[in-house]
Amino acid sequence: NSGPEIKCPSGYKCNSYPFGHAICCNIKKIYLKNTENKPKCKNGKNPSWYYGKSCEDEFCTKEEECIQLEIFAHCCPK
Repeated sequence: NSGPEIKCPSGYKCNSYPFGHAICCNIKKIYLKNTENKPKCKNGKNPSWYYGKSCEDEFCTKEEECIQLEIFAHCCPK
């Protein structure tokens, strides 16, 4: 048994979990979470491990540029 059939409203996707649990998730927020959890640098280099809420927190080194996304900010090598 794959669990109960859930019909999600437009703009939502059904995410199934073990033991028959399923929830409707906002598609835009899923995309946003995936892109912000795996940021990329425009110059093709890998971002550093440092993440913050805002570039105003000044958590990047002098050799890095802070990139502000919608929810989080990350550091990219210059």
